[in-house]
Parts: sequence; C-alpha cells; structure tokens
Amino acid sequence: MTIGERVKNKRIELNISQASLAELVGMKQQSISDLEAGHIEKPRNIVEIAKALNCSVEWLYYGTAEH
Repeated sequence: MTIGERVKNKRIELNISQASLAELVGMKQQSISDLEAGHIEKPRNIVEIAKALNCSVEWLYYGTAEH
C-alpha cells in the first residue's frame, strides 16, 4: 500500500473530505488529490497530515507502527 492509499483510506475511515483535510493541513484540495493518486511521494506537510488523520508519520510513510 502506498502513502497515498493510506491517506485516502484513513481519510475515508474518519469521514473527512479531501477539501476538509486540505484545510486542516494548509494544503490545496488538488494537492490532497494528487497525493492520494500517487503523484506526490513525499509530502512536505506529512506531520500535519498525520495529526489531522490521528495516526503516526511512520505509519503514513511505511505502513508500519500503530496508526
């Protein structure tokens, strides 16, 4: 599973729209869409994304550790 897939799955699990997640982390909705589609492999806002999705940075990057 890619970082984009983990972000998308966790976002859907938490019932958060791409636009809402983008607002929470200070990104554009299109950037969230690009991340989920696999066009961005190392987002600059990874810490903010992890906080917004209530999971660890390690889990988002590598799919390991508790999320």
